[in-house]
Amino acid sequence: ITRPDLTMTLVNGPSNAARGKNITVENAVYNKGIVPSRAFYVSIYISPDTIINTSDRSLGYRYVNGLPAFGANSANTTVTIPANLALGTYYLGAIADSTKAVIETDELNNALAGNVISIS
Repeated sequence: ITRPDLTMTLVNGPSNAARGKNITVENAVYNKGIVPSRAFYVSIYISPDTIINTSDRSLGYRYVNGLPAFGANSANTTVTIPANLALGTYYLGAIADSTKAVIETDELNNALAGNVISIS
């Protein structure tokens, strides 16, 4: 069966931020499948480690209105650092199709860890 295959190719944000403040996270997703995908969400996370998954703290999301085969989509997404997030060092990350709207060839390659961010 031929299906889309969504994968994050870029997650990049500031190296430090304050609780309760907005940051902008540059992010890009790619459909390496040979068929187009339907619409989906890219969710931005903050994580204590490089393993980004939906149990990490969600910072926000953006909507992608589908991707053609071998198509890419990038955006700068503004999200808010939670006011009650513990001070410390984290990783920014993103997950393509975080709500599992698209049936894909590989469901395990949707997440990507980005840079380290220090929360003060």
